[in-house]
Amino acid sequence: MTRRGRRAVPWDRNDVLFRVGAFTVAALSLWLAVVVLMRQPLLGAMALAGGIISGVALAFAQPDPPPDPQRDAVPYPDTGRAGGATASGGRAGQEPGWTAPPPNRVGAAAGSPDRPGARTATALATRTVAVSDGHVLGTGSSAGRAPWRMPVRAGQPGIAADAMLLGDLEVRAASVIGPAHRCREPAVARQDAYMLARDGRGEHLVIAVADGLSASSQSELGARVAVSTAARELTAALDRLPDPDAIDVAQLFTTVAREITGTGRGRGATERDLCCLLVVAVVPTGPAVDGSRQVWTAQVGDVSVWTHGARWCQAVGAAKAGFDRNVVDAVLPFHPDAAVRSVVTVPPGHGVAVLTDGVGDLLNDVAGAQEFFARRWAAPPAPATFLAELCVDAPGQDDDRTAVVVWCGAGGRAVGSR
Repeated sequence: MTRRGRRAVPWDRNDVLFRVGAFTVAALSLWLAVVVLMRQPLLGAMALAGGIISGVALAFAQPDPPPDPQRDAVPYPDTGRAGGATASGGRAGQEPGWTAPPPNRVGAAAGSPDRPGARTATALATRTVAVSDGHVLGTGSSAGRAPWRMPVRAGQPGIAADAMLLGDLEVRAASVIGPAHRCREPAVARQDAYMLARDGRGEHLVIAVADGLSASSQSELGARVAVSTAARELTAALDRLPDPDAIDVAQLFTTVAREITGTGRGRGATERDLCCLLVVAVVPTGPAVDGSRQVWTAQVGDVSVWTHGARWCQAVGAAKAGFDRNVVDAVLPFHPDAAVRSVVTVPPGHGVAVLTDGVGDLLNDVAGAQEFFARRWAAPPAPATFLAELCVDAPGQDDDRTAVVVWCGAGGRAVGSR
């Protein structure tokens, strides 16, 4: 602990290492002074002086104070929750692991009220696009706090979000470029994509979510083509026959694969440039007699489907395991015949979510993540709040993230209502 009237702060690991090093140097200098002083008075005096200086540095050095939410926080905008930021930077109903954001400002050297345009390149480089300000699990990540860069090739935006009501379903959807892609120089375009659609009768919500492979140079294009084609084909099939069980999964995924290949050929891209994973879901807009509903799904790859209520449960897909967790057995457009069909029963009072592995890995791997989302998404949040919470910073979670979350039994509430 520090002293001499300054605010007491705890030591961190770097402070301890510094003090151990300073103590060691001081001890060695004093020992050397005693040895050398008997033979070389001048060298001995120099060693003695070094030992004294090291001892003084050890005695007077103080650790830098750690981040203090009361001192460093800026007011966190109230995004529609009963528990927004307080004026002091605290938070009513504060989440476990929640960390107040640091001030997002440029230092005095970069500009001041009397010099509004005098911002240096160094100062600008320290600024971060902090979509997830205020939501940190564990220690967070250095990439999550890094500035957002721009890709060389113009493509889809780094962020996309939607909110809608269909029947008794309330939907929130968002996709955001991951830290590993956005903080490179140059950045990599967001490789996830999603599409929402409905049949003509309004009896079914159609969800398509795709995850482009990082090893493919234009996988974001493959993902966009995959979701748009899948949504179009599913709505057409449901308009012909409003029974998801009648959908031909092999034909659906073969059509998607052909569309990816044809689009790539027209733009000079090969199939290997456009690889992606795809999951689709058809959600009834009304419940069965017992209040449950049967959600039809099909997928290629490690995208996943979850049910959510008091807790999150993975209904389709499995947590990753093994030495190389990023290896997949099947991708589009190469393996449309590997599509797997499933039917997920959603109990009354629960919802369903379709996720890429950027969100699925977060739920499976990060302590407290499932509790965080169960608590924050117990009811449909405002769209901006949903996006900010999807961007929660967590260690080791740097992939693109896409989530389409459906709350069943919305009862006709307006979008964004509480």
